[in-house]
Amino acid sequence: MIQLIATDMDGSLLNSRKELPPRFPALLKALHTRGVRFAVSSGRQYTNLLGLFPDLADELIFIAENGAVIFEQGKNIYTGAMRENGVRKLVEEIRLLPGAQFILCGTKAAYIGQDQNPDFARMFYTSLEILEDLFTVFERDQVCKIAVFCENAEHSLYPTLRRYETEYKVCLSGDSWVDLMMPEVSKGSALRCLQEKYSIPPENCMAFGDYLNDLEMMQACGESCAMGNAHPDLKTASKYVVRSNDEDGVVEEILRRLEIEL
Repeated sequence: MIQLIATDMDGSLLNSRKELPPRFPALLKALHTRGVRFAVSSGRQYTNLLGLFPDLADELIFIAENGAVIFEQGKNIYTGAMRENGVRKLVEEIRLLPGAQFILCGTKAAYIGQDQNPDFARMFYTSLEILEDLFTVFERDQVCKIAVFCENAEHSLYPTLRRYETEYKVCLSGDSWVDLMMPEVSKGSALRCLQEKYSIPPENCMAFGDYLNDLEMMQACGESCAMGNAHPDLKTASKYVVRSNDEDGVVEEILRRLEIEL
């Protein structure tokens, strides 16, 4: 019996035009009638995700920043905060990488320095602040993730940043993004946090994803579903492969598996 469903956003629930499936509000209502909780799980920040669900936010759980924060009904129920000295060291080294841009992700906003062009960050970071002294962020917020942007990140940036894997979680979050977080942080650890909070066994959870940052989430649930457009390695690691994000694969699979008629 499915009690909790979690889905990635970009490449999974959202189509290639970054649109929600038209039937999603009706599906969410049907799931709530059955007592099934629904979590959106993304590398995006919480405030950015809120903007995608203007009328549905109170009915959702938000796993944001690739599992580094969880919000429910407007309350921050978990933060995987990074230590200030570690962030400073990483920033100093990332600044030396050719073609790399970076963002310090907090629970209240995302932050970049005055020497950076904010255009690369606007789509995924609605709440974005530009600081004269970037490290004053620690006077106002907790940093839970460093998001590093670079074209063709899987082959250019990711191999370089993997040298930090002994101290941090280094997560390939998309074609152009690599995230650094505390080693215990992932979408999977966030899902396990919710399982513990609501006493839901893993076998009663279903998850959908398309990229390698979804891998731990797949491993944390009994019913793991890779999208038809997913990374080949995620398909191999998942129990099922469903329709693509442009074929409403998430909605179609939930309707079929839970025998829901809208």
